[in-house]
Amino acid sequence: MLSRTVGALAKVFRRSKSSNLTPDAEHYAIVRKGASEIEKWRRANNAVRLHLPSADLERCDLAGANLAGANLFFSDLCGANLVGANLSGANLTMAYCHGTDFSGANMRGVKLISGDLCGSKFVGADLSDADLSGAKISAEELQGAILTRARLPGPTDQSCGHSTQQPD
Repeated sequence: MLSRTVGALAKVFRRSKSSNLTPDAEHYAIVRKGASEIEKWRRANNAVRLHLPSADLERCDLAGANLAGANLFFSDLCGANLVGANLSGANLTMAYCHGTDFSGANMRGVKLISGDLCGSKFVGADLSDADLSGAKISAEELQGAILTRARLPGPTDQSCGHSTQQPD
């Protein structure tokens, strides 16, 4: 139920005329092309943070992409491939990441607050200092992740039907 609600709200936000909730057109076009185009753009625009709130990046292949510090608030990353990506310091608050593969990703300090992470993979992902409070996730999805000082969902938060306790 929550994932359908988040998905529906994301579509509403994407249609919004507000510039705060609309992805930058140039940034969106570059990211849709993949990691190599993002890297070229980053070399010329190192100090600029990617502005992609409410972006539809469902099933995008962004393996190895440098998305450090990106604003991906309320974005749809369902089924995306982010294996080995750099998402350090990125804002994925309320992002829809159902079935996304974050294996081996650098996610230090990422904000995944209230995101839907059910069915996602985090094997070898570094989630040190990440904030997952309110996220819909279970210990099963977090198996193999580095969770040093990460803020995990509490026992009253939505889960994927499994425990949200930190895995051993």
